[in-house]
Amino acid sequence: MRKSAAVPLVITSSLALALSGCSGSSGSGGGDTASDDLQYQGVCVDPNTGQRVDDDVCDDDDGYHGSGGGVGSAFLWYYFLRGRAFPAVGAPVSTFREGSDYVRSVPTGSSYVSGGADKAGGTVSSSSLRTAAQAPSGRVLSASESGTTVRGGLGSGSKAGS
Repeated sequence: MRKSAAVPLVITSSLALALSGCSGSSGSGGGDTASDDLQYQGVCVDPNTGQRVDDDVCDDDDGYHGSGGGVGSAFLWYYFLRGRAFPAVGAPVSTFREGSDYVRSVPTGSSYVSGGADKAGGTVSSSSLRTAAQAPSGRVLSASESGTTVRGGLGSGSKAGS
């Protein structure tokens, strides 16, 4: 009798374990795994003043590897690394170090979010990246040799890169 009771328990446990990996988010940055893949948080910067500005003023086209705001744009995306602080809107970026805190060009093969970062500033983490990816202005992208590609539908601000 004990063996027959153990079989349904094993089957139930196995089924629960298998289903726990399933999720309703299809690569949109909504799950922990997707946000764990993200490595950088993009914030919009006015290079003339050196201050972070609202993400809405940056072009939707990130350019090659997320390195700029597009042709003729006065504003650029700066990408802050996971575990590093990023500035509030209106705060200077000069207090952060390029290379160790942020990059202007996301390395090939890296996944990142452009926009959607907390306007009050903060630290790049799985939680902050997940929140940014789900924001209307947040876009999850991957840097590839052929340019920037969008991963998943992300609200009203989601547009394909080049």
